[in-house]
Amino acid sequence: MDNPQQERAELDDILQRLREDGQEPGATADERLRHLWRLHLRSEGSLRALTQDLEEVRSQQVAEMKEVENYVDHIRNLSEEREALTAEYERENEQLRGELQQLRLEQEAHLKEVEEMLDQEGLAEISHSSPSEQIAYLLVERATLLEKLESAERKLDSQSYTGSLREVHLQEELDQIRQTLEEELRQQRESMQRTKETMNKDPLSPTTSSWKKLFGVHTAAQGAHAGASTHDAELSSERRRWECAERDLDEASRRLSMAHEEIRRLTDELDIARKAGSDPELQRARQEVEQLRVEVEELKESDLLELQRVKEHNVRLDKEILSLRSRVRSLDSERKTLLQTVEKLKEEVQQNQVRETVSELESLPQQLDQVNSGLQQACLSKTEPKLLSQDRATASLTQAACAGDTENDAHQQLHDRCRQELQDRGYQVQELHRKLLKLQREHEELGERNEELESILGETQNRTKEERERFESETEGLHRKITGLDAELSRLRKKQQQWEGKGVAVPSSEMSDAEQALQQQLKSSRDREAVLEGCLTEEKEWRKQLEADLSAAQSALKKSKEVLSTQNLFLSLRASVEECSALNASLTKAREERTLLERKVCELELSAKQLEGDVEQHRAACSLAQEELRECREREAELRGELHRAEGECSTLRGEVLESRAQGASPQQRLSESVQERLGLELQSHRLRQGTGREANPEQPQHRPSHRVTEEGVNELVSLKVEMGRLQSTLEEERLLASQHQLALQAQIGEGHGRAKSQESLLQQMGEECLQLTQDLQRTQNLFSSAERELRYEREKNLDQKRHGTLLEQENTKVKAELKQAQSRLAGVEQASASLSAELESSQQRGRELELELLHRTESVRVQRSLQEELRAESSRLLSADKKVRELQQQLKGAQHQLRLAETRVQEMEQLQREARDSTESLATLRGRLQEEQLCRKLLEQKGEELQQQLRSLREKEASLSRSNTELNHRLHQQGARLSVLKEEHSTVTDEHQHSQKTNQNLSDQLLSCQHESERLQEELRRVLHQLDSHVRRYSEKQARHKAKLRRAKEFFLRETVERDGRIRKLEKDLMLARSLTEKEQEWIRKVTDVNEKLLVEKRELLRRLSEEEELGQTCTRTISTRQHRLNCLEEENRQLQDRTLRLSNQVGGLERALRSVQSVCSMEELKKAFPTESLLLNSSLLQPSNPSLTAGVCDTLGIMDAIRRVKASELPESLKSSFSTPRSQPSDIGYLNLSSPAARPGSQDPDESQSLGSDEV
Repeated sequence: MDNPQQERAELDDILQRLREDGQEPGATADERLRHLWRLHLRSEGSLRALTQDLEEVRSQQVAEMKEVENYVDHIRNLSEEREALTAEYERENEQLRGELQQLRLEQEAHLKEVEEMLDQEGLAEISHSSPSEQIAYLLVERATLLEKLESAERKLDSQSYTGSLREVHLQEELDQIRQTLEEELRQQRESMQRTKETMNKDPLSPTTSSWKKLFGVHTAAQGAHAGASTHDAELSSERRRWECAERDLDEASRRLSMAHEEIRRLTDELDIARKAGSDPELQRARQEVEQLRVEVEELKESDLLELQRVKEHNVRLDKEILSLRSRVRSLDSERKTLLQTVEKLKEEVQQNQVRETVSELESLPQQLDQVNSGLQQACLSKTEPKLLSQDRATASLTQAACAGDTENDAHQQLHDRCRQELQDRGYQVQELHRKLLKLQREHEELGERNEELESILGETQNRTKEERERFESETEGLHRKITGLDAELSRLRKKQQQWEGKGVAVPSSEMSDAEQALQQQLKSSRDREAVLEGCLTEEKEWRKQLEADLSAAQSALKKSKEVLSTQNLFLSLRASVEECSALNASLTKAREERTLLERKVCELELSAKQLEGDVEQHRAACSLAQEELRECREREAELRGELHRAEGECSTLRGEVLESRAQGASPQQRLSESVQERLGLELQSHRLRQGTGREANPEQPQHRPSHRVTEEGVNELVSLKVEMGRLQSTLEEERLLASQHQLALQAQIGEGHGRAKSQESLLQQMGEECLQLTQDLQRTQNLFSSAERELRYEREKNLDQKRHGTLLEQENTKVKAELKQAQSRLAGVEQASASLSAELESSQQRGRELELELLHRTESVRVQRSLQEELRAESSRLLSADKKVRELQQQLKGAQHQLRLAETRVQEMEQLQREARDSTESLATLRGRLQEEQLCRKLLEQKGEELQQQLRSLREKEASLSRSNTELNHRLHQQGARLSVLKEEHSTVTDEHQHSQKTNQNLSDQLLSCQHESERLQEELRRVLHQLDSHVRRYSEKQARHKAKLRRAKEFFLRETVERDGRIRKLEKDLMLARSLTEKEQEWIRKVTDVNEKLLVEKRELLRRLSEEEELGQTCTRTISTRQHRLNCLEEENRQLQDRTLRLSNQVGGLERALRSVQSVCSMEELKKAFPTESLLLNSSLLQPSNPSLTAGVCDTLGIMDAIRRVKASELPESLKSSFSTPRSQPSDIGYLNLSSPAARPGSQDPDESQSLGSDEV
């Protein structure tokens, strides 16, 4: 029990509240009940409105949560798609870079090949100019050389007919050649100066040439796109340059091959013409060659200086490029770190958003409870605080709406950002798609080019086969001719042996002519063999070059294919590894999310079970409360019946009293007595009032009136009147107790309704929570289904990648099979070349054998010559006898004439040999000129026919010689007859004959010496020509080496410059991209930081709300516990009231017995005499103190217990003082009130909370 002062203060507060509400202290219980009922209705209306508002807010919150979850899912999908797109973009960028590098390398390889070809042919100055200029230069040289060849052929034709004009023509040719060489040197120097100037000005600017106008060679304009902004434009420009360069290179290679062939042919013809020239012309040519060498050395020195400068510049550029590469790598690392931080921030933002949404959802019921408690407090407060609380509630709702609007604005901004990013990604995807299409086109072009190269290789193989067959046919024809010549020689030997055996003299002139013709034919055949061997060697070299080119091209193709396949495999493996890592990460994340969701589901299931248990408990409590309400209502009905009964009895008693008063009406006597009694009663009432004001001393004795009636009858009447007044007071007190009990029961009923409504609201909340849990479960199931779909998609991707890998392996096997086929073809070609080389060796061995046979034949010819000389001596001796000196002179003239003819024939054979060499060289150089070879074959056949005709003529000569021998024999017989006659003349003629013999011997010796000198001179000329050829070859080789070195240096310089420029452009583009990416990332980081700050602020607000809602929940639990305690207390009080009603019923029975006894004792007459005056006094005296007692009891809130205890104290009718005195029962009343209030628990709540609870009870 608390202190009585605290209880009084609480009672004063209750009275003050009632006064503020407009209730007077003298108001009746009905008015107070109406007032309380109005308050109750207002509170219920406010609660309904609040519950509706709360349901609307909850529905809005659920819709917003759905939108937030959809938005979060959308953002997750966007982030995943963005990551996938970034990975694909990186892979495509790597592929594009690799392909660009391959294209550049191929372009550089093509340029190197062209430059090597130009250096090999001594055109290093042109190698660094543009392809169009190179082609124009080669075409100009071709035109000049064709003119020179035509002029040389004309001169050779004229030279064959006119020997005297040959030297003049050769000098003119040499002068023209010198002039053309000087002009070419000037042009080369000018072109070198121009290229130097262009290299110094702009190494990448396209150089225009004047040869384009002459020959119509149109090259694509190569514009420097240094200021290109996008990577697409640069790729297109590089592709165009590459295509133009490929076209120019193809044209240049084709025209260079033609020009090389023509230049070789012309150089060979010029060498032949120079060899045919005189010694001073050769000296002049040597001087010019030495001058050219000096100029070339000077050019070499200048080029070396320039190359050193270029190398130094390239070293500097390489250093700069390395620094830029390091910078780009650092920027890439920074970009990666920034991307990682951005991803982490995004994940944190998403987690914060989810947490905040969960906290908001958890805080909403607490906020609703707070609003309910605030509204309840507002209902129990003043009207003005009600309005203030309503304004505050509306303000809070408007703030919540504003917060919702701000959140909607933030969501809209995020949506706009996401849309912008999606648009940017779409544009990037379109650009990358275009790049992919371009690269695919380039790849197709590369495939077409490879097919063209394969077709060219097939054509070259076919040509080699045709040329091989042609050479084989020519070698077979030569072998046939050699065999025919051998057969003719064997025939001649046989004939000679037959003549020797017969002893017939063979004519020396005819034999010498035949031998010379045979020797010439043998020489021509040997020369033809040598030419064919040279052609075969050249063909071998060319074939080796082709094989080397083929092997290089195949190796390059193999390397490129291997590199492509390895790169594709590496990229695919890298992509698969990345995808596997991403899948593993996603799997780990999915597993973590699954575990978290499972935990959440378990927690939610546990909470659902707990909630179900709570709901069941609440339902049981509700059923118990309903049963209690039913019992209370039954009790109310019973009490109301009892009250009606008591009222009926009171009405009967009043009727009886009125009748007794009417009967006993003696007005004059009873007026004085009534006045006296009224005065005494007034004094008693005054004393009673003083006793009620003095609560500390309630047991003070009341003074009786000063004027006592001495008579016994008056005393008895007074006692009866007092008893009647006491009975009336008890009846009124019982009425008051019944009304208070009704009020208490109505309050309990209202509390029961409130509890039922609160339990219904709790049940609704639990249902909503269950719905939310089911929705969460559905969402988790959706997440699991989406994760399973993603896993299936990733598995499908892995299967596709495996299929792609198998396809790549199949392609690799196909490529390997093709390579094996190509290798087998090469092996076949090598075998064919080996067979050709074996055939050539066999043909060389045959040629050696033929040379040995020719040596033997020359020895036999010498023997034949000695025999012919002997025969000539004998014939001269015989003819000297017949014709003497004249015939001998004629014979000498004929011999000289024959020698001249032989010399002319030798010259003609030499010319034929030269023509054969020219024809063979032209066949070696111009491989496709089959018509000329056919003509040459026809000429050779004609020559063979001429040789056959010569052989026929020789045979006819032999027949004529045999006839002449027979005639000579006949003459010898005749002369033998005449010898006897002419012996005398013989002595005289012998001297002359000896003299003639001496002269003949001298002439023959002179002829032999001339022949030896001519042979020696021919050998010397051959040696000189071989030396010249060797010197010219050495010089050309040295020049080619020097040009190759220059070409390589220039190629290296150009390649390095092009690579440097490309790297610089690439680095600039990378820098631009990195800057743009860094700017975008900085903007994104700023946006993320702003969003994070906003989210942190919202998080703090939500945490504050959560704390407030937790406090409200604690207060709600406390109120629930206090109300349960109140219910228990009310149940106990109901039991006590039942006991008290039973006691009161017993007391009423006792009172009726006492009244009956009093009525039996008192006579009716005495009552009629004494009752009217005294009853009035008693009524006035009893009513006056009853009103203040009622007011005091009502103001003390539920002062029913005082009257009940008065009844207990006044069981005996004798104790009148105790009935009028204020008993010492106030602490018990206060205790009753404290039991019904939550302040009964000591130290459990604050006084403010007890006041609020007391207001709730009222």
